[in-house]
Order: sequence, then structure tokens, then C-alpha cells
Amino acid sequence: MKTTSSFMIIMIAMLSIAGGTVHAVEVDHSLYASMLSRHVEDGVVDYKGFQDDEAIFDQYLETIAAVDPDRLSKDEQFAFYANAYNAWTIKLILFRFPDIRSIKDLGSLFKSPWKKKIARIDGKLLTLDQIEHDILRKQFKDPRVHFAVNCASKSCPPLQGEPFTGSRLNDQLNRAATAFINTLRFNRLEGNTLWVSKIFDWFSEDFHGDVIGYFIKFADVPLRDQLRLRLRYRHHRRRRSRSYGGIGSGPAGRQDPAHREGAYPWRRLSALRLRAQQDADPFGPRLPRDEARRSLRITRGGCTAG
Repeated sequence: MKTTSSFMIIMIAMLSIAGGTVHAVEVDHSLYASMLSRHVEDGVVDYKGFQDDEAIFDQYLETIAAVDPDRLSKDEQFAFYANAYNAWTIKLILFRFPDIRSIKDLGSLFKSPWKKKIARIDGKLLTLDQIEHDILRKQFKDPRVHFAVNCASKSCPPLQGEPFTGSRLNDQLNRAATAFINTLRFNRLEGNTLWVSKIFDWFSEDFHGDVIGYFIKFADVPLRDQLRLRLRYRHHRRRRSRSYGGIGSGPAGRQDPAHREGAYPWRRLSALRLRAQQDADPFGPRLPRDEARRSLRITRGGCTAG
């Protein structure tokens, strides 16, 4: 009986491997890791260095071009496509470097550079938009992708100094999200207004309409505590009154008995507002395909378009 059971386990394992349900394939990102360690420092890319080592860089692009992503585990797939996006973005810049001021110079009036078919993967030619929006965002539905991909714009999250790998993916994505959210150049709290990167505006649906909650999850202690203080103020007032939600710039006339002078010792706290910053990059970051620009604010109904 024991021998029969062992035989069945071995057969099931063999059938699983033959059927493609076991994914043991890992992509070799060592060439890319070497390039990043030499030519990326604190998120700043040395394109001249990449250009000097372009022959080696091209070897890495050949490596990932030969990969069949379907043979990878889910985490390996995410890491693979994030690395492919970032690597092909660098290659796109190198096509015109140093005679280029912005990645947008590589586009035209009718086609942005992110819509050019340049990325060779498994016999297909993909655009950067397809990798980001059709694959990474659509298939994985992880908002941390926005801190993993770098679009060669100053307002985008900085390029990580190491490749993403399936075995360390969750930790790497958490570190990228934490670093971006706590960088004053991208996000800051001024009084009761939280100024945030346009990423949280353009891709608000990826954060499930709870940008504040996402900030609380990844913010360092001082910022997290300040946000929680303001949210506790909101929730208390919402419990006390159904006519006043406690957040936003509602009409001053919408008051209830509990909103009288002195009803709350913390009543002088203004509504917590969420505002998208103007693009810090004069050339602008990538625009998500078919998604309209809009400003955000936290109102009585939650997160709405302004």
C-alpha cells in the first residue's frame, strides 16, 4: 500500500510538470543587476554609462526576448515584466541619447513613445503601454506596480537599483511603495491638505478609491499618525451626524446640533483634503491609455473627481 501511494505521488508530480502546472523557471537577471549597480545611484540613471555598456545591455534584452512568460510563476512573471518595462525604457532613451531632452522627444504628434512597438518578448513586439496597462495592471491588479515601473520622467518613481525577482518581489514592492510615499518631492502633508503625486490621480481606481488608506499603510510614523488623527476626527463626526460626513468642503450651512460652537474640542480641524500636485516634470510623466486627467479630493461621499 505504501509503495502504491508513493508511485501515485510520483505520477501526479510528473503529470503536473508535463501539464505545465509546476513553474520552476527563473529568469537570469544577472547582467541587468550588474548594469543597475554600476549606472543607477539613488534612482538617478547614468545613461552615458548604459551607452558605454550598451553591448552588454543588449545581451540582457536578448535574454528576456527569449523568455516564455507563461512558464514562470506569478511572482516571476510580475518581476519579469517590470524589469522588461524598465530595461526597454532605458533602451528607448539610448536610441537618441545624448541628443534628447525628454523621453517625449521620441514620440510624435500622433503617437507617444509609450505606444511604440519596441519590446521583444517571446516572439512578440510589445509597446511599453501594453506591458504596463494590459499586462501588469490588468493581470496582476497590484497598485504597487506604479512604484516599480520607471518612465524616465522626474515625476515618476525612481528606478530601483536592482532587478525585481520572484523570490523577493513582495519585499521589493513594499520598499518601493514606502520610499515613494514618504518622499516629499512626490507627496507632502501641509496643514490638512495631503498633496500627492499625479499617479494617485490618474490611477485612482487601482487604489480602490482609498488613497488615504494606502498612505496610512506605507507612510512613516509621523505622517501616518497625522493622517490617522484627521481620519478619527472624520469618523467621529460621521457617527454623530448623518447630515454631515466630516470630510471635504461641504457647504457651511449643512450643520446639525452637534456641529455647534464648542460641540467638539477638535472642531477647528479643517476637513482633510487630498489634492494632486502639478506635474513636477516640465515634460510630464506617461499618461495612462484612455484614462482622463482629473483632480481628486476627499468629500462627504469619499474620493471623488473634482
